[in-house]
Amino acid sequence: MLECDFLIIGSGGGGLFSALHLAPYGKTIILSKKDPNETATSYAQGGIAAVLSKDDSYKSHIEDTLKLGCGICRENVVRVIVESGPEIIRDLENLGVIFDRDEDGYHLSIEGGHSNRRVAHIRDQTGRVFQDVLYHNAVNTDAKIITNALAVDLIVDEDEGQRTCYGAVVLTPDGTIEDIRAKITILATGGAGKVYLVTSNPDISTGDGLAMAYRAGAKIINMEFVQFHPTCLYLPGARPAHERTFLITEAARGEGAILTTIDGDRFMPAYDHLAELAPRDVVSKAIYDVLSKTGDDYVLLDMRPIRGVSLKRRFP
Repeated sequence: MLECDFLIIGSGGGGLFSALHLAPYGKTIILSKKDPNETATSYAQGGIAAVLSKDDSYKSHIEDTLKLGCGICRENVVRVIVESGPEIIRDLENLGVIFDRDEDGYHLSIEGGHSNRRVAHIRDQTGRVFQDVLYHNAVNTDAKIITNALAVDLIVDEDEGQRTCYGAVVLTPDGTIEDIRAKITILATGGAGKVYLVTSNPDISTGDGLAMAYRAGAKIINMEFVQFHPTCLYLPGARPAHERTFLITEAARGEGAILTTIDGDRFMPAYDHLAELAPRDVVSKAIYDVLSKTGDDYVLLDMRPIRGVSLKRRFP
């Protein structure tokens, strides 16, 4: 049996960022069920939204978020997240992340639902850079990273109706079952995108943490809110249907790319005044509607309207 102060289950951005903040205060163990760099974070392309321009404001970012949330968002949570954005950018820079810049400062993209350019990025490989930098920093702390170790269940004790978590039961790399006892356990296990046949999520996105939390008695909320990204690369017959689909970043539409039918007819202006920069759920539903009407298997993302940007440099 292993013992630690902090057990972090998951080695993506959330898990590693937590480890970097906690490792100075106690023995920290990070569990990764496979390669520690095979995470959903690694596949995020577009960037991170934050108020970084003099032409932008917290008020605008908050309003955009609440509007897209259709009245369901908790305004106090939105405010905290939005106002923390610039500080998180600085934290990442202090760790070694180098964001793309231009003569005005950060090179900012605009994505669906945003009223200003506020997405800081590293070309279209932002998540991969985040993951590499965070992992490099984590391995240079006293935190212990255990790879190919699958958390099976949380260790929970109940006393007078109060449940307390004391770590996790783990399937170790050598195939044995072992308890890891911890004063604090953090689930940073990501989502469950692989429940869908077609997804841009990696194979590790199987909802393990959600299932463990549920079995331990945690309240699971908002499970109906699954985000569908509008644009992935369609390659008929090039891969088994269950394999991960290659995502095409929303930033391409932010730079001017448009969606058309196979016949070349642009359709998004008919669905929303923001056209290709409408929220992701709106664009996804529009594509589905068009395919239902035409009977086609795909629509086209026309990059030709993009001007003033090197596609190879911006979207390598």
